[in-house]
Amino acid sequence: MTGRDKHRCSVVTRELIGHSDALREFLDRKESGRFPHAWLFEGPKGIGKFSAARLLAAIVLGSMYNINKNKCLVEFDQNFHKVEAESHPDFRIISRQADSNGKLPPFISVDQVRAMNGFFELRAAQGGYRIAIVDAVDELNANGANALLKTLEEPPENCLLILIHHGSVSMLPTIRSRCVSLKFGPLGDSDLREVHQVHDAHDVSDQLVSLCEGSPGRLEQFLDIEGDALLNAMKLALKDSFPVISSSRIAGILALMTQSEEHMDLAITDLSSWLAVKAREAKNVSLSRRYSEGWAALHETRARGQRLKLDLSEQASSCLKLLVDLGQDMSETV
Repeated sequence: MTGRDKHRCSVVTRELIGHSDALREFLDRKESGRFPHAWLFEGPKGIGKFSAARLLAAIVLGSMYNINKNKCLVEFDQNFHKVEAESHPDFRIISRQADSNGKLPPFISVDQVRAMNGFFELRAAQGGYRIAIVDAVDELNANGANALLKTLEEPPENCLLILIHHGSVSMLPTIRSRCVSLKFGPLGDSDLREVHQVHDAHDVSDQLVSLCEGSPGRLEQFLDIEGDALLNAMKLALKDSFPVISSSRIAGILALMTQSEEHMDLAITDLSSWLAVKAREAKNVSLSRRYSEGWAALHETRARGQRLKLDLSEQASSCLKLLVDLGQDMSETV
């Protein structure tokens, strides 16, 4: 088999849309023979870092692949099937594990990291690499991070460690300095639509795609809560009548926003985007400033609610009051 042939896929494949530049950088380093043992996959949560890491793990363990401008196809062979099922003897995923009640702990346990270190000390079952993905280093406490350093400082031969980092918390400089950083950015709207169409034939609005900010994970969350229906309700109840907003409409939107954290996230994202557009399109500087101040106040109110873990109804009420007050202010100046 030639070097070209070994990357040729069969008909049955798994694919990753987007992030081709990052994948090429990783694969080029592998083919060069100067392959780092530790990688740091960095970027916002939900944009596909873990999916990319799992796909690349399958490739390193022997699955054939083909990569083009915006897509990487990997043959869904027995090797990839075992990686996807987490049953491959040379592959591990380290992440938070739910307890018997289905509750996730706040951190990855130090025992899981120590078990990973023990896994790396074993001989590879297939004679190649042993690979572990830590999803994510944001969820390591001090003890877990220190245990991770042991493998980073003294890496066994033919081990590959991929660390997922969302950037929600800072990481130890000693961990970062021992890894090669690979940046993952948000997907474009066309790639995001293609990701959606691979898994779901139903249509999705341009507005909902735009509000996902390039995150397939976020799009999936918003689709699960029928996000387009929430957006339509907010348009009819708030935006179309602005600056006049009736109390009955506020009550209806309040009920929708407080159904879940995902409902609240989508509603605030939508209102934030709308206020930003209003600020840009305002007829004068004074009007633009008021919309901008409303945008900033909305963000601060939501951030405070999350920081203090306030009830969703309290957060939603505070955010909607800002909108009502802004509308009244606008009405008085007309």
